[in-house]
Amino acid sequence: MLSVVGITEAANTAFNSLQKGNFRAVTFKLDPSSKSRIDIDVDQTLSSDSSHTEILDLLPEDDCRYVYFNLQYMEGAGHRTKSFFVLWVPGDSKPKHKMVYASSAVPFKSKFGLLCPSIQTGTSDALDYESLVALCRKTYA
Repeated sequence: MLSVVGITEAANTAFNSLQKGNFRAVTFKLDPSSKSRIDIDVDQTLSSDSSHTEILDLLPEDDCRYVYFNLQYMEGAGHRTKSFFVLWVPGDSKPKHKMVYASSAVPFKSKFGLLCPSIQTGTSDALDYESLVALCRKTYA
């Protein structure tokens, strides 16, 4: 499947901008105009000064997305930033979309070389700020 998953130039540029700290979050979606392979394109971006709540506001209630974002929190006397990859699969999305997004998630992460924690969810409760901070403290202690 790795060879049939492509990343658009816009998606690549947005990902690199997020890595440099120019964005706080990027949502990606499947490009519906692609017929012979799965192309992943940028859906929306958030500036680096956006809040965690604004990340959650990007997520549609009835369609799937990939979300890559930086979580910022305090640890001791210093600021920390950790990245997360989310496969957003809400219950009201089309079954075919759920299947295609789920089967393309690993190749998508591989193309960008993502080694961050991954979360698959369809509810914003799983992306609660305090829960994510607790996960960071447990994972990166």
